[in-house]
Amino acid sequence: MPLIVAKSVHESSGSSKPWADVLADAKDSGDKVNRAKKRLNRDAAAKMNTARLAQSDAMAEVTGWLTRIHAMLT
Repeated sequence: MPLIVAKSVHESSGSSKPWADVLADAKDSGDKVNRAKKRLNRDAAAKMNTARLAQSDAMAEVTGWLTRIHAMLT
């Protein structure tokens, strides 16, 4: 997913550098993918709520992790 987002952001940025050239440069592509990961994490976390968590965590695995972490911190 981060690679898809990185490509989409690059292509919509108006850059004259073709995406294939970005992929050929390990540093450039790595930087773009890392920025995409940060963006995805930030945006997803900001929109997460109980209903969305329940929808994506049908087996309550993540909910269980969060409950255990909470218990360790209190």
